[in-house]
Amino acid sequence: MKRLSKDQKQQRADLVTRLNDAAEAGRAALAAVNAEIAGKFNSAIENYNLVVSVVEAFRDEIVSEMEHYASDRSDRWQKSEKGQRHEAWKQEWEGLDDGYGQG
Repeated sequence: MKRLSKDQKQQRADLVTRLNDAAEAGRAALAAVNAEIAGKFNSAIENYNLVVSVVEAFRDEIVSEMEHYASDRSDRWQKSEKGQRHEAWKQEWEGLDDGYGQG
């Protein structure tokens, strides 16, 4: 075969059109799905970030109370084993954000 026949050229043109139409339908469907997912996902992320803010405020309140407790104690107490354990405990609370991150 040296070239396509007239019927084959027409068939190729029809197939190219069908292929382009199918590709466009696929792109449109994907865009619709992405829009739906984005809406739901963004809502979930906003809610997660709100909860993270509440958790951080709670953590900061606890750490502040710990700092006040320690600052009301003597230097001797702060350097003692109890004081060191208290400081380590406070540092654990300060590092609570290591296990999560805002979206």
